Order: sequence, then C-alpha cells, then structure tokens
Amino acid sequence: MSRVDINAVANACSVSKTTVSKVFTQKGSVSEAVRQQVLQAARELNYTPRQVAARETIAIVTSRHTFTDSTSFRSMLLASLMGRLTNDGLLLRIVFPEDIDVLMASHVKSAIVLVNGPDAEAVARSLRDMSISVVCINEVFEGCHSVSTDHGQGVDLALDHLTQQGHRRVAILLDSCQSWGARQRLEAYQRAIAQGSIDNMQPHIHQPGTTTIVEILDQIRRDNATALLIQGESLVHETVYMLSLLRIRVPEDLSVISSEMPNRSRWLIPSHTTVDQHQDEVAEHAVKIVRSVIAGKARKPIVEMLPVTLIERKSVRPVSSDVADMSPTLSS
Repeated sequence: MSRVDINAVANACSVSKTTVSKVFTQKGSVSEAVRQQVLQAARELNYTPRQVAARETIAIVTSRHTFTDSTSFRSMLLASLMGRLTNDGLLLRIVFPEDIDVLMASHVKSAIVLVNGPDAEAVARSLRDMSISVVCINEVFEGCHSVSTDHGQGVDLALDHLTQQGHRRVAILLDSCQSWGARQRLEAYQRAIAQGSIDNMQPHIHQPGTTTIVEILDQIRRDNATALLIQGESLVHETVYMLSLLRIRVPEDLSVISSEMPNRSRWLIPSHTTVDQHQDEVAEHAVKIVRSVIAGKARKPIVEMLPVTLIERKSVRPVSSDVADMSPTLSS
C-alpha cells in the first residue's frame, strides 16, 4: 500500500497543502473548524507527516495548573522528568490535554501522562489511537505502561506510626477523590477503620469552590481528632496556615503527618513527619521505560509499583489512652 501524502489530506478537505502544513506545524493562522477538519481527515487516512528529527521526541502531557503550583507532586515530578530526559539527549514536547492532536505531526516515540482522574484515561486512549506508546504516572490503564507509588502503603505507614503513639481519632484530608492514587489512600484509611485500628471518622476531600480548608479543620476539631493526615502536597501550605489561624497547635493540639515536599517539609514549624513518594525515583523509572520503548524492548505494558517511606520529624506526639478514646463532642 502506498503511503498517504499531504496532497490526499488537502484534497479530502478541499484546502491547500499550505493549510494542512499550518495545522501540523502550528505556524500560521488556521480557523478551529478547518483545523478539526484536517485532523479528522488525517486520522481517517492514517496520515503522518514526514519529519526528519536528529533526536527522538518524547511528549509530556500535563495540565496548565502544573505550572502554577510548584508544590504539587506533578510539578515536582515534571521538573525531574525534564532534567532526566534532556540529559539523555531527548527532545521534549510539553502538551496540554486539549492539544494532544498536534502530536500526530511530531513522530513522538512515547508520551508520559501527568494528568489524573477521568482526563488521564481519555488522554491515554487518544494517544494509543495515534500509535504512541503511553507511560502513565499514578494511573493504571489497560495497554499502557505505568509507574505508580504505593499510596495505600503511605496511609498504612502513617496510621501505624500514629496508633503506636496512642492515636485512634485520626482524620484524613485528601486533595482528590477521582484519581487512582486518591482511591488507594481512601481505601487504606477505610480498611483501617473496618479493622478497628482507628475510630470511624468521615474522610475529608478538599473541593475548591465547595469546601474550604478552614471549614474542614473546624469540623476536624469538633470531631475531637487527635491527629490529621494531609494527603496531597498542594494542600500542605494552606492547611498549615489555617491551623495557625484557628490557633490549633501542632503537635500539642493536633498531630500531623503530611505529604513530603522535598527541601520544604523539614523547614515547617514544627518540621513535619511525612510520607515521601520519592519523585526522583518515579521519574527515573518512567524514563527507563521510555528508553525501553525507543529501543523496541517494551512491547508489553510495564507496570511498576514503587514503595513509599515515612520520614519521622517533630509534628507527632504521643497521646494518653483517655484522650485517644475520647468520644466526640460537638461544640455549638
């Protein structure tokens, strides 16, 4: 079968070759309607533009929010990935989920997906339709490579540490309920309740525009929690500030275990005991899979689950049995 060329796409859309080129190179102005028409024709004709690249191109698909929150797991991981891939002599292309159609023109060997939840599955499916090898981070989908940290283990380690210090009334604050990692954390927390390791308390999920950190912390105080798990790097700074605003002392009034923020968590006052996901190790394993893809050695999906660790610092204190067993008393 002869290779479909740019003329076939142009004829199918009744546009010029120049217009088709503009769509794929993103140079020049083309209306959105024409852009979508060209991309659809290219899919149907299985057209891939000719490009000669001196080096392999790797795409990283991430949301715009990644660049506005430097404390999030994704932003820290993105920085680590960019450094490692660049050091390997690979070309990088940062793409937002809504723009992944442009990858049809880039001869991308592999794409690392740094979005979570329903968006991640849609992105992974679209990339696979373009015959681009997909490496997901903290999401597991059929037919895709993935590198995940054991979020459930992180909650287990934190709860084990707290219960050893006498805590039973342990609250949890999550940054999501839709991602694979958030579900793993929630399941581990609910499993501990079912096993009787901790008291039955309602998990709290921060949903901007619906609930505020202050409201959540006020409820946690009303529930007489003696400890709090902050699960999500992006939640830590605001939660610490609001604890101070509400005059809840750590660890005197409330012990806290949060998600590790490298080179930051230890400088909080007091320094936080944390669950460390080891972003650099996640990046290392993801890049190793990318190398295998480029070398043609990763024909079957590689799925890796990396352990996490607990870093003990000064934000947890032991409590006596009478405090740990205290029944909740709602204040007015």
